[in-house]
Amino acid sequence: MKEFMTDKVDLAKRAITSRLEKVRSRLDEAHLDALVIATRPNSFYFTLFDCSNSIVVITANKAWFFTDFRYIEAAEKNLSTDHYELVKLSPTGGMDDLWKVLSGSNIRRIGFEESAPYSFFRKLRQNISQETEVAEAGSIIASIRAVKDPNEIETIRLSQKINEEILSTLLTIVQSERITEEKQIQIEIRRLIIDGGVEEAFPTIVACGKNSSLPHAVPGKDRVACGEALLIDMGVIYEHYCSDMTRTFFYCQGDSMCLSKAMRTLYNIVLEAQEAALQKVAPGVSACEVDKAARAVIAAHGYGDFFGHGLGHGVGIEIHEAPTLNPASKDILEAGMVITIEPGIYLPNVGGVRIEDLVVVTENGYLNLTRFPKSLQDSLL
Repeated sequence: MKEFMTDKVDLAKRAITSRLEKVRSRLDEAHLDALVIATRPNSFYFTLFDCSNSIVVITANKAWFFTDFRYIEAAEKNLSTDHYELVKLSPTGGMDDLWKVLSGSNIRRIGFEESAPYSFFRKLRQNISQETEVAEAGSIIASIRAVKDPNEIETIRLSQKINEEILSTLLTIVQSERITEEKQIQIEIRRLIIDGGVEEAFPTIVACGKNSSLPHAVPGKDRVACGEALLIDMGVIYEHYCSDMTRTFFYCQGDSMCLSKAMRTLYNIVLEAQEAALQKVAPGVSACEVDKAARAVIAAHGYGDFFGHGLGHGVGIEIHEAPTLNPASKDILEAGMVITIEPGIYLPNVGGVRIEDLVVVTENGYLNLTRFPKSLQDSLL
């Protein structure tokens, strides 16, 4: 056990070292003297210490981690002192403490996350020298986080494995206990997530019948009827990393003839579109080209106007990360990116179908982390 813990600590230190090296290289390219991080996901990514209130400052040769009284003791035990100097924030908010560090380090140009609260930006601007420039640097962080290291990929794989195990257990319960109400199915999923020792990555979507035409439907009291679609979009957080998957089922209660020919056709079109997109996934391919491959299949069948969202997104510490896969995306796929491929067709007042897999971009193409069956036959409940 001691050797295992030592290996885990060493792995964490190597990850932090690599991430700091990458961001420092990018800061140099962008002519930034420092990077100030104020959002929780980015703070965790660069420190592997999670708390609700922190500021991380990274310069060319030093890094600081600021937090308040509530987390100091934990940070003293768990923060990598090989990489960060720990600073306790004052009860007044810490800007004086931050500026003491910045003013003593010959900082002239600071990189700042676009996603950080405006209130923090305003305080920072008020407390630093007027000669000090503040530039947006969130895109630098996003591009680094978009490419996962092997340990991140393995953690996401395990997260997805747990996600699928929960869905499999859910379907057994739904069928044996004949649970048909959207909200009750969502509650059951959440119970299984808690029992599995993980967290919900986002509000689980359960939509049946006509509601399945709403891509982000809110589960209610509606019940799935024989022959109707039951769309479930779910994900979990395992050791800080998210998973994401959508499957569309059809409630047939052993009578496959109750499923209409139109819905069978719709399902197979979406499946064909997903396969077309997957075949495009490879390093150096533009994200918009992958999106285009799926969209072309759906449009060829006459449903182009009913696929109104992007094909996918990156997944990691957050459920939505870089890259984005949509018609306007400028992102280029790289090996190590973890992305969703989730085409859908949504017909108002009729129903919808979405099929979503989680895949890793590899040197030679892609690896599908989603093992849950998705043929039309597999979708019949």
